[in-house]
Amino acid sequence: MNKILLISGPSGIGKSYILKKLISSSSQYEAILSTTTREMREGESDGIDYEFLTRNEYVNSKQKFFMDNYFFNNFYGIKKKVVDDILEKRKIPVGIIYTPVIHQFLKAYPDALTIFLYPQNIDLWKENLLKRDGSLDRYQYALDELSKWENDYSRYYNKVYYINSNNDDRTIINEINHYFDIYRDREGSIKEEFH
Repeated sequence: MNKILLISGPSGIGKSYILKKLISSSSQYEAILSTTTREMREGESDGIDYEFLTRNEYVNSKQKFFMDNYFFNNFYGIKKKVVDDILEKRKIPVGIIYTPVIHQFLKAYPDALTIFLYPQNIDLWKENLLKRDGSLDRYQYALDELSKWENDYSRYYNKVYYINSNNDDRTIINEINHYFDIYRDREGSIKEEFH
């Protein structure tokens, strides 16, 4: 039985990096292409990292999104057709989901496996985030996101993975792959933490 794998975590934790490593680790995975109105970052490509739309284009096609979020003055969304097309190919959809809208995704796909990436070293995470975005506002938002996750959203996640600078990529990917295989073959939900 195919299921869906969702990755969440605060800004700067490495969600996109983990997603790319998972996709390259196995042909069973296919990335869920999200849509956004934010500017493309260096190294990103339209149709690969995101579907990049203008605000008007996004608003005019809003009815196509089953998951919709407004984050740091930009829209983010996922079209149901994108997920269903991956499932139809008998592949496993893998995507990045922002914590405040995880319930939107789970309403449409309640059997999705949800993993939250949590910074083990807050100071190192802050340093990495500031290098990438250079914004204390973004860091404060991410801290608030962690707090909300702990207080309001943790019930939506099956697994918490603590990330630090010493994590070996292969170990992380192998553990996620192993956990997903166990989860996919089980009925119901399992919840645990791993380091």
